[in-house]
Amino acid sequence: MLINILVSGVGGQGLLTLARLLGQAAIKEGMKAYVAETHGLSQRGGSVVVHVRIGNDELSAPLIPEGEVDIHVSLELIEAVRNISMQQKDSILISNDKIIRPSIPKIVLPSRDDLIRVANAVKHFYLVNASEESLNLGNPYGANIVLLGFTTYILSEGNIISKDSVRQEVANIGRGKVREVNLKLFDVGYEKASKNVRPDTVEYIRKKKA
Repeated sequence: MLINILVSGVGGQGLLTLARLLGQAAIKEGMKAYVAETHGLSQRGGSVVVHVRIGNDELSAPLIPEGEVDIHVSLELIEAVRNISMQQKDSILISNDKIIRPSIPKIVLPSRDDLIRVANAVKHFYLVNASEESLNLGNPYGANIVLLGFTTYILSEGNIISKDSVRQEVANIGRGKVREVNLKLFDVGYEKASKNVRPDTVEYIRKKKA
């Protein structure tokens, strides 16, 4: 078994946190996991890409070859589209419904509709209002945890990683109110996925384990 997960977005969105939580949960369940940031400008709000590889004996290198991503989790729509070439033909794209203007002056941004049109070319595309949900719970920086919950639903239904394992990793972040809000964010994402993810998406992941 080998599951390739790409996490994309911009600096400051918590991409590494999302990736590490998945990797740690996989390791605790007895699997091998690599988490690697190939390039990033996290201190400047620039593009960040993190590779997560989960598997058994097949896992030999930390970086995912182009065209072999099974699940692409993006915290930002432009970065979601920018990295589509990394995905397999029938793979999964989960994107936050958010556009962040690059710091480059006078740049012309693609419209939200155009970005979604390109993203819809991916067979299993899910647009999640993760930033809005996070803000509603009083944390403007928790969209990564919402998307983690959404992704965990697919992985748990696909018999890759259990919900409990990932949720326990989330519970280890912070204390008191911070911990409570993070768990709520995770549960919101998980619940959204339970209502919106199609059976054929789950079946795609289940076949990866076979």
